[in-house]
Parts: sequence; C-alpha cells; structure tokens
Amino acid sequence: MQSLSRHVPEAASGTLRFIDMAEPALDVGPFRAAIIDSGMKLIDERTLQSQEACRAYLDRLDRLGAIFLAAYESLAPVSRQRLALWEALDYLRDALHLWTKPKLSGAEGVIRILEYHLRGMGILAHGIAPGG
Repeated sequence: MQSLSRHVPEAASGTLRFIDMAEPALDVGPFRAAIIDSGMKLIDERTLQSQEACRAYLDRLDRLGAIFLAAYESLAPVSRQRLALWEALDYLRDALHLWTKPKLSGAEGVIRILEYHLRGMGILAHGIAPGG
C-alpha cells in the first residue's frame, strides 16, 4: 500500500511554505501491520495452535508496534480509529489473498492476525479460527 504523503507548495502572503498532506494513520498502519505479519512468519506451530499462546504472542508483537506508534505520536498526532481501520484493511487484504492467490502456508496465521485485530476493535467477540 502506498502512502498518500505529499508535500504541496502553498504561497501565503509572499512566503512559500509546504503543507504535508499525509494521513498519519496511513503512514503508521501498514508499518504496524508489517511488524505483526513479519512476526507471525516466525511463530512455531505449537504456539500457533494454542489460542492463549497465540494471543500472548500477538500481544508481544502489538507492543512492538505500540513502541513505534508512541515515537511517531511524539512528532505528529495519529487518529486511533483511523489507524485501526487502516490496519484492518491491511489484514483483510491478506485474508482476501488467501482466496485469490491460494497459498496454504501461513493461512492460519493470517486468520489469527485478523481475528486478533477485529477483537481489539471490538468487532469480533468469539473466535473465527479453528479451535476458536
């Protein structure tokens, strides 16, 4: 996903300045999603199969993303709701790719991530993954 970051020149009262047209949530969301995606590629099968262990593993990855978010927020505000939506879009795209580009390896991890994120948003109350 590409960032919408653009710098647009603006002439105001004879002074040239730049306005950043970026959406911070779009800058941060895909990066945080990539942290979790990359971390899930390293998960062992035993942890993946255990609902509690997988949730704890995802919690650790989420805390890594929170560190990045805190550093970013020290420079620019980020809408938490928009951030959650951009991350959800990233995870939904990954799930869609399971159907459009069939690849069974990693499929359960993709579903676990989506389930975890939707639960965090308050959208999903019960598991959708096998054994959930």
